[in-house]
Amino acid sequence: MDERSSMGAEQNKLADQVEDDAADKERAKRRAQAGAPKRASELSMGTHARIVDHLFATKDPMEVYTRVKGGLTFGGRASSMGYAALADALDEAETNAHDAFELMVNAKMVADSLELDAKVIESSLREQALADLMEQKAANKAATGSTGKAIANDDVVAVMAKKFPDEFRALELNRGRARRTVQALEDLAERARERAKDLRALVGKARDA
Repeated sequence: MDERSSMGAEQNKLADQVEDDAADKERAKRRAQAGAPKRASELSMGTHARIVDHLFATKDPMEVYTRVKGGLTFGGRASSMGYAALADALDEAETNAHDAFELMVNAKMVADSLELDAKVIESSLREQALADLMEQKAANKAATGSTGKAIANDDVVAVMAKKFPDEFRALELNRGRARRTVQALEDLAERARERAKDLRALVGKARDA
């Protein structure tokens, strides 16, 4: 294919995309006018979308974690440092505090994503566990004429754990790890913020000295 043909194909592709986007917007508009709820794919932060994209386009998480954690301590005494050294340390601490907050926000997003995936898996396990309990209940009624006690959530969870031990264990462990990771990063972000606050005070004292 020559250059002119390639450019023509690209332009046609772009035109098709524009038409598709316009059609999607028109369908969304008609649904909104009809009072129909939005589809999940149509949910957006609107004018804040670019900020959202920037916030969740974080740096390498492990690099940020290691740098922020290492920046919580000095090689020497901060109180003995001069103004220039304190000012440089404050710049670094402010950057670390900002990055630590973004790291924590991203961790929460990942934990939310994990929980959504876990719920999809769990719903399938719960459905099968509930089916077993309903079958047992029906068999008991046929044998004794009694329906017995109502099926409780604890009953469903117990059958899930027994029937699918590996999946159940993985779900609970991953949920626990995600929850505790977020807690640890919340603590790290708070410590980084306090570090910057302390250095800000020291810089002010050194400047006024």
